[in-house]
Amino acid sequence: MFISTDVYFSRLIHTLEHVIAPEIESDRVRGQVFAVIDLIQQLADRIEYKHELVMQDIEMGSDMIRRIARAVEEAGGDVPEELRAFLKKLDEGSAGSGLVLRQKVEEMLCLAIDLFHDDRSRMDAAAAGEIDSQIRDYIWKITGRDLGLMKPPLLDKISRPKKGKS
Repeated sequence: MFISTDVYFSRLIHTLEHVIAPEIESDRVRGQVFAVIDLIQQLADRIEYKHELVMQDIEMGSDMIRRIARAVEEAGGDVPEELRAFLKKLDEGSAGSGLVLRQKVEEMLCLAIDLFHDDRSRMDAAAAGEIDSQIRDYIWKITGRDLGLMKPPLLDKISRPKKGKS
């Protein structure tokens, strides 16, 4: 699921600085690691999210939350007030926008998925299977899209043990 670039880069920087660099004996190579850390810090503030992808995540996630809430209610389950209040804010247009809303949608979607699994036994087996399938399809679409945006890894360079050897 979603992790902000700030968190991603800070974890990457922490790992490079506190795990990788202390293990490097060569001053030159360790200096290169710190140069990479500096480069990551310089780039971190320059990254912008594609607005259309953020909006797509909000729409798809909100739709999934509504489907789950409706299915739980139809089965006689109780939708938590926090989830109801969020859906109401979404309907009113007062839930926020951008990345903040995207993160809130993801948080509420996790709550809704937990709710579904807690109340699944109340549901008709076919209805539960349909919602389960929709949740899996949603996760597959988001994950597939996100992986599709990534460049292929440099496995040939990563797995090479020494410079110049293959």
